[in-house]
Amino acid sequence: MESLKLRKFFNISVLKTLKSAFSRVIKTHLQSSIGILYWVAGLAEPKKRIFRNFHSIIKNRKPESEKSISVCYRDYSGMRQLLYWPPQPEYIKRFRKIKDIYPDEKINNTLVFPECE
Repeated sequence: MESLKLRKFFNISVLKTLKSAFSRVIKTHLQSSIGILYWVAGLAEPKKRIFRNFHSIIKNRKPESEKSISVCYRDYSGMRQLLYWPPQPEYIKRFRKIKDIYPDEKINNTLVFPECE
């Protein structure tokens, strides 16, 4: 019984931590003179809805907006792909990749910069 309580507490604690991390990363953006860059966390879920919402935001913004909006996400490779499920092609079908920054040495995540079509 005690182990069931601990497991339940641990699961709730992990979910709260992930939810908090997700909301911080999604709401955090980098503003510069070039534009706004939104980062999508590797643990962010549901990815399909996140990319759909970003596409909607970018497409429906005011035309007189001076700053551009960009999106960046990590595409994991190797064993990390099992831990952090990468965005599937159907999730990012409304975007096209404009730049991939490949990792050096033992790092196995690629930064991907898609552009809204």
